Amino acid sequence: MDQFPLEDEFTRALLPADDLGAEARLLLDPCVDRPEEHLHYTVDGQIVAAAGSRKGEVSINVFHLGRRRLRDQRRNKVEAVVDLLKLIQKQQ
Repeated sequence: MDQFPLEDEFTRALLPADDLGAEARLLLDPCVDRPEEHLHYTVDGQIVAAAGSRKGEVSINVFHLGRRRLRDQRRNKVEAVVDLLKLIQKQQ
């Protein structure tokens, strides 16, 4: 299974001297890309690709970002924040 998918296989760097920057990569690189432009989260912890983001779709699939344990952890964080906001609101 290809774990480094490219938009165009002809751009793949095959030799050490090849230009990696010329590869049309489909995986998000958080040091280069802005993940928030490609990935969105629902209040129940699901992760979805932003409309039209092929990088988002491919990254979710390759990195298995939709697996149940991650989804549940995200949902728990959302619930904790909501509970905290409710507590703050009661104090006002």
